[in-house]
Amino acid sequence: MRKLLYVSMCCVVLAAGVDAQEYSCGHASDLPSLLECTNGAVLVLPEAKRVQLTDELQDVRQMVEQNTSRPWPDDVSAQDYGWEAAKPLLASGGVDKLVSTARAKDGRLRYGRAEALLAAGIRAEGFEQTDEPSRALSAEPGTASRLNDELLSLASSGTEWEQGDLAHAAASLATRRCDLARFERAMNMVKVPDALRYEFWRARITGDRSDLPQAIMRGANAEDTSHVRQALEGIAFLAELGDCAG
Repeated sequence: MRKLLYVSMCCVVLAAGVDAQEYSCGHASDLPSLLECTNGAVLVLPEAKRVQLTDELQDVRQMVEQNTSRPWPDDVSAQDYGWEAAKPLLASGGVDKLVSTARAKDGRLRYGRAEALLAAGIRAEGFEQTDEPSRALSAEPGTASRLNDELLSLASSGTEWEQGDLAHAAASLATRRCDLARFERAMNMVKVPDALRYEFWRARITGDRSDLPQAIMRGANAEDTSHVRQALEGIAFLAELGDCAG
């Protein structure tokens, strides 16, 4: 029944002339229900922008229905870039070399140190271990925690321009590590702490999704698609990783 309801909502999303303000999201916070809420947020957008989201809606719907585990594309590109920068440093001097180069903003990490430390931290925590260097990272206990602390330290001492990116990376790693304390520290430094993606990340750590339905609708607007894209990103993230307590 829920699948039929979702298909009906997709048809409504792509139809013109719908009064989105009359859509009620409800309080259920399972992933199919969050998708329905996201459809309601899509209704606020003009038709041309609704059509732009068709493929992303379909991709996330398939993740939820098939319970597949594949990373969200935007995250993958950043992590791959960071991992390519981190690997040679890890190979030549281990985590110490990676950290010291990040602190010095030297060589390969003159730019992109947030991405490099995040990519290494994700693999140290046991995710995305697709090659030997990434598998070797998790052999030493505490590496992911150390890299999380390093991101927080660099964010607190970085320039205003750098701080947001480093804090965002620290929050991302803390979310994967189910570390609420470090996540909240990062939230004090990110550029837009009330962004919807962070509400999804916090929900993964705490296991409490009760605020997500209304958060999705609260930020719905007709100006751009970023709010809806963050909702889809968050749903895909939960579909991929689940809740920390699960």
